[in-house]
Amino acid sequence: MKNLFVTLSLLAIAIMVGCGTGTSEKASEEDQQAQYDSLFDEVMAVHDEVMPKMEEIHSLKKRIEKELEIVEGDSEQVLRDAHKELSEADQGMRDWMRNFRKPADDLSMEEKMNYLRQEKESISKVSMDTHSSIDNANDALRSLSEE
Repeated sequence: MKNLFVTLSLLAIAIMVGCGTGTSEKASEEDQQAQYDSLFDEVMAVHDEVMPKMEEIHSLKKRIEKELEIVEGDSEQVLRDAHKELSEADQGMRDWMRNFRKPADDLSMEEKMNYLRQEKESISKVSMDTHSSIDNANDALRSLSEE
């Protein structure tokens, strides 16, 4: 009887440990998935904030092109530089959008997370370049009206 009790106790302990491990692994996978989803959402949020700025970039480029038809001297170079920055920011967004892909399902979670971290860094640079080029273009156009 004592052996039966010991055997059943050991079996119960083994079952509890086994179930606990599975639950822990499942929770860990769920945590990793939640982190992945959160990081993916962060990447897309930066994109979604910057994307509407592309219209502003195109508008500023057209305004600068019109001004370049009539301006000369130092102001001309300032406008050309601003136009170039706007074009580079626009191209940066186009390149990012062309190259971005949701990570493939067959990648490990670590590989997916590393990819998304790189993409967040990349789209954040696009965002900074976009905002900076718009600010510089507005400053250049404003300085023309002050002359």
